[in-house]
Amino acid sequence: MTVLAPYGKQWETLNKLPTLEHELFFSFLLISPSYQKIHSINTGKMKEKITEELKEVDDLYQKIGNVYGISFDDWWKGGAANHFYGDLTPDVLTVNLDTKKSRSKLLAEVSHLLDALEKSKNKKVIPIEFISNKIRIDTLNERYWIIAYKSYKMFYNKKIENWRIGAFLASFINVEAKWAKELEGVDKPTAKNLDARERVGQLVSKMLKEALYLSENAARGRFPSLSPIKGVNFDYQRTYQAVLKHQFKYLSMRDHAISRNKLPLTEKKWVKQIKLRDLS
Repeated sequence: MTVLAPYGKQWETLNKLPTLEHELFFSFLLISPSYQKIHSINTGKMKEKITEELKEVDDLYQKIGNVYGISFDDWWKGGAANHFYGDLTPDVLTVNLDTKKSRSKLLAEVSHLLDALEKSKNKKVIPIEFISNKIRIDTLNERYWIIAYKSYKMFYNKKIENWRIGAFLASFINVEAKWAKELEGVDKPTAKNLDARERVGQLVSKMLKEALYLSENAARGRFPSLSPIKGVNFDYQRTYQAVLKHQFKYLSMRDHAISRNKLPLTEKKWVKQIKLRDLS
């Protein structure tokens, strides 16, 4: 007996297919200082008690688990999908019956399917729901990649000014053309480019703070949200190890988006550069 899934949106839901928003949620968990800390506590790498401030983070970790050292696809297929879609049962099912089988065997198969559906309906799974707001996918992408790039630079060069990050990612993070042009190819700060450096530095500083809020709210099951979270800061050295050491090898959906020119060429160039260096 074969169960035939319906087409359209119901087919996507029943098959628990991920969206780009799901992968971005995964990405922001990777860079969240609180999620990193909870992972260390749960794996015995850090001997600390879970504080009241981190209880929400731990609750989420107990549900969806480790996101480090694995690809998004493996994490999703490993059970994370159930926490977003729950145990779904369709209102209508179409089945193919093998008429070569005996009547009793076919009835037993149908009875087994109905029992499984009944059990599934009785399960109380509260799915994780994303917040519906005006935060766009492009905004999430920009904030995530700006952290990934800064982490990469900090890991190898220890320090990088915010204006240099903005200059390098100018077209990707929508730096005003006037400032981007002034900083194009600039190696040294001068009095002439002071205004441009200050403007771009302020923009990047704001985006870094927003990335922190997005990651920390994601670690508490609220996504996407820019609600301020106090008392935490990025550890860029650790974030590089959490993010770039494996994620640039498993870009999955985002790699596909880049190949279809859905993301700016600037990102494609630097992702390729980092992948080559990381794998060498």
